[in-house]
Amino acid sequence: MSTAAKAEIDAIVNRPYGIELEYPKDPRDGILAYVVEWPNCFAAGVTREEAIQELDHAMRAMVAFHLERGMDIPEPSSRYGGTVVVQMPKSLHRRVMTRAKREGVSMNQFIATTLAEAIGPTTREPARRHVSSSKVTSRSR
Repeated sequence: MSTAAKAEIDAIVNRPYGIELEYPKDPRDGILAYVVEWPNCFAAGVTREEAIQELDHAMRAMVAFHLERGMDIPEPSSRYGGTVVVQMPKSLHRRVMTRAKREGVSMNQFIATTLAEAIGPTTREPARRHVSSSKVTSRSR
């Protein structure tokens, strides 16, 4: 692998991706670490540190795979601020506002709730997990 390719992989892996850790009921089962933006990018280890180190290897392999095939690389969630400006017809705006008032919520809350209901629940429901809001910085390289 070329130096340029390694540098590109490093740059991508070092983006502020969200890392989640799942701790099983029985500590002997190890710890699962995964990238929030890539639910299929995960690794396990006996300790938190080992799980994160293994996840680093998995991320690098996945990034290399995506780059070699010209596939999209997911953006870190931190780049999504949660604000969306939506243009809509005046008639729809009126209907949304009327419905929100009837339900006693803001238009913003009504739209967010309606969108969440339309998309549905996430498919991943871990029993117990520690959530890191940004990339874990104590990963060893």
